[in-house]
Amino acid sequence: MPEPLSYEDVCKEAEEQLQKHTTGVLATAVGGHVTARSVVFAFEGLTTYFLTGESTRKFKQFSVNNQVAVVVHNVQIEGVVTHLGPTNKEQNSSILKLFANSLPDDYMAIARAPDTIYRFFKIKPKRVALYHVLPDAHLRVIYVDEKKALRFGITDDWSLS
Repeated sequence: MPEPLSYEDVCKEAEEQLQKHTTGVLATAVGGHVTARSVVFAFEGLTTYFLTGESTRKFKQFSVNNQVAVVVHNVQIEGVVTHLGPTNKEQNSSILKLFANSLPDDYMAIARAPDTIYRFFKIKPKRVALYHVLPDAHLRVIYVDEKKALRFGITDDWSLS
């Protein structure tokens, strides 16, 4: 039986883990066809930001289906993606600063790109899972909208998470 955990503590653990990494895998799907690719990310709490061009497969997929999943190290995020517009627009300056902090080597290329190249996107998390391996394999799941966290042990039914 899953046990309740401190929502704030598990969120903090996930945020700390995400801040250690700048790349992960983004999965998108349309009509039963799922694709995944490596993407660079920046994080603000559990909110995830990334950039891509409008000509990419992922852009076309989440234009139809805005449900996405991200895996960064041992953290899985399921959420809803929103298009925020060109990377060089004033409205996105705070996101550009996040990328400057997490990807200083790539920052200038992103900042100087013409507004026809890159777009920023935001993933609002719905469910965040942290996987822990042996000797105490378990899953910690954050249900963001409900502001609750549960621990699933190795003998619990993880499909219920």
